[in-house]
Amino acid sequence: MVIVLMIIGIFSLMVFPAYEGLYDKILLETTANKIKSSLLLAQQLSLNESMLYCVEIINEGRGFRIREDKFQGKVIFVEKLNKKIKFDLVIHCYKITYSRKGVPNYGKFIISNEEGEKIKIETLIGTGRVQITKMY
Repeated sequence: MVIVLMIIGIFSLMVFPAYEGLYDKILLETTANKIKSSLLLAQQLSLNESMLYCVEIINEGRGFRIREDKFQGKVIFVEKLNKKIKFDLVIHCYKITYSRKGVPNYGKFIISNEEGEKIKIETLIGTGRVQITKMY
């Protein structure tokens, strides 16, 4: 019985590191979907309340928030990213704003994990559609 448990333990130690890369990829995709949902929420808020709303990167790329796009605007939602995920700040796009009619300015966010895998989240002008593109 002890030998069987030792064999199961050895096999599980060999298998779990293989799943770590899969976990990182799923975490990256889940974070991209959270950002997409936040963009759609900002769009809906701008339509309903007829005000400017934005989604912006905060904490040096370690989080994002939805807020009214004015000085001292009310913060609606704040999300801190997992420590394995961060925004790629090379593109110099820190904020996507929605007009009173729910139309966004063009913008894109790129998030990456520790493995170097990236996902691009961009808003399309005119339609307001949010597109997620994997850049593995």
